[in-house]
Amino acid sequence: MIVRKLESDSQRLISWGESLLRRIRSQRIEGVKREFLRFDREYRRLVSMHEIFDVRHELLNKVMELARELRIEYERRNR
Repeated sequence: MIVRKLESDSQRLISWGESLLRRIRSQRIEGVKREFLRFDREYRRLVSMHEIFDVRHELLNKVMELARELRIEYERRNR
């Protein structure tokens, strides 16, 4: 049950992150700053839950890669 919840949360974060990445690339950074920070908080919470329950799956790897890409793009655009 916990694994399914974590997978569901991972899938939700992937969808949200992909949408956010498109907006970061197309809009002014001020318009997405708050949402990026909220995404980052949710991402950290999700990773913590995976560590607490010792669950690893491919979706988590995808979320981690997406979060890394978002951070890079956000910082690049925020200069």
